[in-house]
Amino acid sequence: MPWDEGLREEQKTVAGRNRGHAVLLAGPGTGKTFVLVRRVEYLVEAERVDPRQITALTFTRAAAAEMRSRLVDRLGESGDEVRVSTLHSFALRELLRQGAAGLPVPVRVVGDWEERWVVVQELSRLLGRYVPAVQDAITRLADDWDTLAADGAGWEQGFADPQFLDAWRQHREVYGYTLRSELVYQLLCELRSNPAFSPIPPATVVLVDEYQDLNLCDLTTIQILAERSDAEVFAAGDDDQSIYSFRHAHPIGIRRFAEDYDGAGSPILRECLRCGDRIVQLANWLIAQEIGRVPKELVSVTDWPAEVHLIRFVSQDDEARSVARIVQAEIAHGTAPEEVLILLRADRGGQVSHPIAERLSQLGIRPYLPRAGETEQPGIQMLLEYLILAQSLSEQARVDDLALRALLEAQWNRSDSTMGCRRILPRASPQIQ
Repeated sequence: MPWDEGLREEQKTVAGRNRGHAVLLAGPGTGKTFVLVRRVEYLVEAERVDPRQITALTFTRAAAAEMRSRLVDRLGESGDEVRVSTLHSFALRELLRQGAAGLPVPVRVVGDWEERWVVVQELSRLLGRYVPAVQDAITRLADDWDTLAADGAGWEQGFADPQFLDAWRQHREVYGYTLRSELVYQLLCELRSNPAFSPIPPATVVLVDEYQDLNLCDLTTIQILAERSDAEVFAAGDDDQSIYSFRHAHPIGIRRFAEDYDGAGSPILRECLRCGDRIVQLANWLIAQEIGRVPKELVSVTDWPAEVHLIRFVSQDDEARSVARIVQAEIAHGTAPEEVLILLRADRGGQVSHPIAERLSQLGIRPYLPRAGETEQPGIQMLLEYLILAQSLSEQARVDDLALRALLEAQWNRSDSTMGCRRILPRASPQIQ
């Protein structure tokens, strides 16, 4: 299949552009991921770039899986040779492969369940603090890695919670773990301190998706990686869609790309295939209010007749009742229930979604409330910890202390759920002096 098959002229121009650094500004619905995949295909087929020397970094695991699947569909075995991963996964693989002076050896990353029910729970008991306070302290620590505040002279002495920092370091020494939130920062530290540290195999092309969602630590790491391998960087994103400020992402990263990478091109995708003209016009007007944004305007190339209505409500109950009636009317006009999506800005404790769901149920419409949730499955966690233990014994001839501790925790949680009770603090923890 030719690399430009099915591409619109605008997309073809971007995917087949000349080699060199570039930042692709792609508005919503313009086919950004589609073009990134075809860019890889162009490099492999037209430029004869070894697919093993192409690294594609995505923001989420789902995006990485989707891109990998598309590459295999288009390139077959060659697509499978392209290194596609999240930045955190990339960092972990390199640290595992080459080691890191600032991390316990062997590198052992704490899973979400282990962090909540072993690390946080034990630090809560050791420090005599409530769990949310410990979680906030870990978030502050991650903030300093993300913003590179941890680079500053006297950072340890100036850290807002030195007692927590000391307890956490002793705790990690006992168990020998690494927090996932520090992986990219530790890779950056290793790159800075070790001139011989370079990705294996070295990349000649680095593609970065959702560039607007990277923080200062991410941006600096990618820049040094590119310099270390003498690789060209092809970044893609949209400064208008930077939404991860909670992890200190800022659109300034994508806006200053040309300053960070000399001679960088700035292609733009403007043709929106997702929304009709009325939606696009409203979106253009709204986004134009942002100060400092890169000037660009979407153009609709589809006839989808969507409409926008702004409705005000006098109370939350009135809102729930009215939204339910609007949904009922749409279904009565032939819209399938599963095609109706209600988006909420915030929903702490279900304060907004539950009243709407209740009103929908009263009208005979069954709502679906997807939740990431905190549903615990100690049985599954126990199986995972057993596998980690088996691996550490067979490959390293050592006991993974964190896995062993997590097994005890999972067993206790399972016993508690059977008895219908809930424990606030763990019964066992290491003795830290």
